[in-house]
Amino acid sequence: MQRRTSLQAGAALAATCAAPGFTQAQTTLLTPDALRSDLALLRRALEALHPGLHRYNSPTQMAARFDVLDARFRQPQTLAQAYLDLSALLASIRCGHTYLNFYNQPKPTQQALFAGRNILPLRFAWIGGEMVVTDGLAHAADIPRGSVIERLNGQRASALLAQLTPLVRVDGNNNVMQPGLLSADGADEYETFDVFQGLLRPDQSVHRVVVRTPSGQRRTLELPAMNLAERQALRKADQARIKDAATPVGWTFGINAQGVGTLSMPGWAVYNTRWDWKGWLDGVFTQLASEKARGLIIDLRGNEGGLDCGDEILARLIDQPIDVQAPRRLVRFREVPADLVPYLSTWDKSFRTLGKDAEPEPPTAGREGFLHLKRESDTSDRIEPKGPRFAGRTAVLVDAANHSATFRFNGIVRRNRLAPLIGEPTGGNQRGINGGAFFFMTLPATQIEADIPLIGYFAQGNPPDAGFAPDVLATRSAADLAAGADRAMQAALRHVVS
Repeated sequence: MQRRTSLQAGAALAATCAAPGFTQAQTTLLTPDALRSDLALLRRALEALHPGLHRYNSPTQMAARFDVLDARFRQPQTLAQAYLDLSALLASIRCGHTYLNFYNQPKPTQQALFAGRNILPLRFAWIGGEMVVTDGLAHAADIPRGSVIERLNGQRASALLAQLTPLVRVDGNNNVMQPGLLSADGADEYETFDVFQGLLRPDQSVHRVVVRTPSGQRRTLELPAMNLAERQALRKADQARIKDAATPVGWTFGINAQGVGTLSMPGWAVYNTRWDWKGWLDGVFTQLASEKARGLIIDLRGNEGGLDCGDEILARLIDQPIDVQAPRRLVRFREVPADLVPYLSTWDKSFRTLGKDAEPEPPTAGREGFLHLKRESDTSDRIEPKGPRFAGRTAVLVDAANHSATFRFNGIVRRNRLAPLIGEPTGGNQRGINGGAFFFMTLPATQIEADIPLIGYFAQGNPPDAGFAPDVLATRSAADLAAGADRAMQAALRHVVS
């Protein structure tokens, strides 16, 4: 789930680096005063507002991390170095919604950090620790799908993955999410790999790669780098070719000759669309009924979440209401401290007093100082049946991207035995995540933005610090990509027609 929220500018950049271009961002130094004042402001905001700051780290551990970075910031740093350092700090919180959101950076900061000609002209996925090509672009177009990049610019691909992973957001200790985010598959306008690899190697105008093709041949190639505009133009062209005019968010549906419907939903970020997505889903289930479909495959691979669109699907898979166990919703503040307000932007000003009427949470281990957000039902949410029930066999395809609303959906499906989860282990965390309401904080001296979630969702009991393991494990491989095979889809088809 990506949030593309317009941000109000904070104070101006330090005089020595006002609105820097890409080259300046790699060379012009920010002063220690600028860096340390921004870090102190970010620390204050996180300690006052973030509900998950100490979910996976003790106060002592987080204080030590702030202190280490403060010591580093006693020396001048470039904007690019500061962005990398702050990304690592936020990633250490282990919250999948706390990061320097590429989409929410002020325009000058985006231009300064992301506009270099240093992007690897490949689409690829990290599979079993290997960098597997899914599509070659531009001068790399002749690299076969399913090839493995063994070395990039002299560095083993496995070492590069290890170098980048500490910069990437994750929920708790469920580390499957990070390789997925570091895959560059053309799904996002800003690829996480492009951003961090580009900041680490800003002048890499030509990429030297050692490739092992599906036939076992090794080749050494020099690939001219792309820039962000070129990468995004290719993505836009791909979307234009495949986009159904009736589904502006990329959802597709069809029923094959075996009578199996496949509903593909690459994202649930439908906040800002006027499209009647609920009506479209009604049409899907009407078609399933009218054509007497025997099975339904719901493909959620690559879908981080967004709105709880899955509730509309669940309502069609049940004939009795189901109660969804609700996590406790906890916040750290009654009202945002006045000195932080000028640096915080959001879509709902009521978030500034989010905890105004909240009740103190009993001080159990790890939950000291929290406030409990009450609502009509604090033990469960209820999903009511809707329309004619789809009574055929159903399967849900899952992967590491599922960490927010899709993670919740997967949990409801599993607990109510509505369908098997097929594919790869999910992202998210059974202990709960942070989200629901957000502030977007623009640090005044560096003009770097950070997303700060405001509501902590804490699961009842003591669930594992993990996502969901699929009921049927169907992992991808380089050989599968080379052959055009989809093991998860094949497993789902076997289930729904058996």
